[in-house]
Amino acid sequence: MKLQIPAGDFILQQGVPSKLRFPTLQWESCGVGCEATALDAFDTTGEVAMSAIGVGSETRAFVAVGHGLKKKDGKWHNFRRVIRLSDGATMASLRITPSSLDSEGAFTYRFESAAMAMVLGGPQNGTLYAQFDPDMGWTFREPWDSDRQRGAWCEPFDLESSPPSLYFPCGLQGLQMMVDSGSSTIVTLPESQGAMVGAGNFGLAVWSEFSVEGPRKSRIRARSVEGEVRSLGELPGDVCGLGVGAKRVVGFRGDGPVSSDLCGSALVNPRFFSLSRSDADLREGPVLDGPYGVGAVSTWGDFAAVVMDRPPSATGPDRVSVTLVRLSDWKMRRFPTPPGRTLALSGVVVDDHYLYFSVGYDEWPRFRELDRIYRYRLDQFDNIGDPVN
Repeated sequence: MKLQIPAGDFILQQGVPSKLRFPTLQWESCGVGCEATALDAFDTTGEVAMSAIGVGSETRAFVAVGHGLKKKDGKWHNFRRVIRLSDGATMASLRITPSSLDSEGAFTYRFESAAMAMVLGGPQNGTLYAQFDPDMGWTFREPWDSDRQRGAWCEPFDLESSPPSLYFPCGLQGLQMMVDSGSSTIVTLPESQGAMVGAGNFGLAVWSEFSVEGPRKSRIRARSVEGEVRSLGELPGDVCGLGVGAKRVVGFRGDGPVSSDLCGSALVNPRFFSLSRSDADLREGPVLDGPYGVGAVSTWGDFAAVVMDRPPSATGPDRVSVTLVRLSDWKMRRFPTPPGRTLALSGVVVDDHYLYFSVGYDEWPRFRELDRIYRYRLDQFDNIGDPVN
C-alpha cells in the first residue's frame, strides 16, 4: 500500500498486515537452553534492532530487520520488517521502492528499538520518523524533520504508548521530544541540559543528565505518558545505559570515561544498578573487572541484558560480548563473539522467558550481514553462557 507521504526520488509503502507472506521463524536447538534461527529469504539481511514492549504485567519482544532485494533492473528495494519473537510471525513491514539507481531513500535504525524506523532522503534531505504499535500499526510523524543530525547524534529512544512519543537526549541542547500524535513538532524539556541517554517502556520514559558544573554526577529523570516529569535519583559519575522495567529502572554507571567521549567511551570502575520507579530505593552491583562501555539495557523481572565492549586496546572474543545479569544476586553470564562473527551491531532483548540477541558476519563477502538470532532460556541461567562472577 503506497503511503501518501512526499518521499523524494522513491516510493514509501506500508505492507497490509493480513497480506504479508514472510515465513515464520524456525528455531533449531544449539545446546543446553539454546535455540537459533536464520533469516535468509532475501539477497541481504542486516540492520537488526530488538526491544520489548511492556503491556500491563507482561512483555512482548520484537525484532526488526532490514532486508535488501535486488531487482533485474539493478535497483535495490529495501524493507523494514517487524517480527514478534514469541511465535516468529511478521507483524508489519515498510518498503522503499527507488525511482532510479541512485535513489537516496534508505532506512536507518537504533539497535535498541524494533518499534522505531527512520526513513532518510526525503524532502530537504530530511528524516521521517515512524513508530510501530502491535495493536495500532504504524504512526508517521509529519512533516519530515529537516534536522537530519537530530536522529544521528542525539541518541533517540521511543516510548510505545497511546499516543507513542519520541525522545532525543541532545547533550547541552537538552531533551527534545515529539509527543503529539503524528507530529514531528519538537518541544524541549525545560532544565534538561546535559541529557545523554534514555529508554522507554511500561508507560515511562527515563533519561540521565550529566552535571554541567561541579562534581561529576548524573541525575535520572522520568516522564510519564500523562506528561508528569520527576526525578528518580542522583548517582555519582556517568550513567551511560538505562532500561525500564515494570517496577524498576536498571542502569550502568562508572566514575567517568576512559577518553573524553562521555558515553561514547568505556567507563572506569563500571557497575550495574537498579532503581525503584516509585521511591528512592537504589541497589548496586559490584564493580566490574575493568573498563566497559554499553548500549541500551533491556530488562524484565529479575534479569537485564546488554551488549558490552572493552576499550579498543583489548583483544579476544570477549572484547565485545552479550552479558546477562540476574539482578537478585548480580550474577552474570557472558556470551562472547563466535569465531568469524561480530556482536558489534547486535540487538539484544529479554522477555518473560528468553534472552535474545543477534550475531552478524565479520567476514567478506557478507561482512556485517545477519547470520542468525539466538535465544536462551532464562530458567537455565546457571547453564548458559560463561560465568563472569
